[in-house]
Amino acid sequence: MKKKDKKSLQGITCPAPQSSGNEKKSKTKKRKRSPAKTIIGLILLIVGLAVLFYPAMGNVISYFQQMSVVAEYEQQVAAMQKQEVEEIKEFAIEYNKSLGQLTLQDPFAEETEPTEEATEQSIDDYYKALSINNDQMMGYIKIPAITLTCPIYHDATEVQLQKGIGHLKGTSLPIGGLGTHCVLTGHTGIPGNMLFTDLDKLVLGDRFYLHVLDEVLAYEIDQIKVVEPSDVSDLQIDREQDYCTLITCTPYGINSHRLLVRGHRVEYTPGEDDYESGTITTTDAEGNTITKRVDGGSDAVSVLGLFTVPRWVLWLMIPIAALLIILLIVIIVRKSLRRKRKSEESLNGNGRKEITEKTEQNKKDEQGQDEEK
Repeated sequence: MKKKDKKSLQGITCPAPQSSGNEKKSKTKKRKRSPAKTIIGLILLIVGLAVLFYPAMGNVISYFQQMSVVAEYEQQVAAMQKQEVEEIKEFAIEYNKSLGQLTLQDPFAEETEPTEEATEQSIDDYYKALSINNDQMMGYIKIPAITLTCPIYHDATEVQLQKGIGHLKGTSLPIGGLGTHCVLTGHTGIPGNMLFTDLDKLVLGDRFYLHVLDEVLAYEIDQIKVVEPSDVSDLQIDREQDYCTLITCTPYGINSHRLLVRGHRVEYTPGEDDYESGTITTTDAEGNTITKRVDGGSDAVSVLGLFTVPRWVLWLMIPIAALLIILLIVIIVRKSLRRKRKSEESLNGNGRKEITEKTEQNKKDEQGQDEEK
């Protein structure tokens, strides 16, 4: 009887240790956690890219928003009656005539107080002048040399300067005419909005254009100066001139001074402010008529022949698109490897199952043989 028991014990295979089952559970848990880790990793990657490219993407978004605002303004002007347009112009002209030599203040100062002369003017008349909608927009500026198109808003408060170019209240409205001096202000280095960031790239002889109602006013740059914030002597009205001055902070990031870019009114040729137009006719210092290339013609890029964008927009979009493509490839490769691993695990699992079944069958056969003996 003891021999039989001994033989029967020899035929029995010890069960696998319980720890192996725990290991399988542990591996299963790890596999369940890996998708969550992947998702968290992707979220962190996207957040990192968003932080890295926020200024660039903000510039692109702001550019298209401003172009949309400009297009809407053009449509509104086109829908107006000729008489209505003339009445608005006349109102602006009369407003400019009422202006004198005002005590102007730095538009970028954190705190400003209205002067006596400014408070005597009708604020309602100012905001009514050249206003055709509720956005307080009076037109837009185009500077082909730096590929800039941007709305112009009443006043130069921080609200206006964050979304476009502000008109310095107390200076002439941008309607032109002798004895006017319009002053437009814009920020430099605002994250996500170019505005007047490239104003320091302009040189004498470059032109900028003010689109107001159904007119285009062309100004040729004749003076570029850097002054103290309190120095507004170059912003005063000259009764014999038609001036427009663009102001921004300088140097970049320090903003201790003000860059003044002044232009005098010149004759406008329809289409010369288009980025792709290429050339303008001007006069040199000796009075000779010369043909000059508009720098914006080389700084703008046509996209599939549908529309034109600044070259910097294209350069910003290329690396962003490349990173997104790389991210997409990584996701696809990871999914492919995950499917492959699951497939291998499935095959291995089936193989182990077959081995287990054979082992159990062998045990039964051995047990049966022992019983027969």
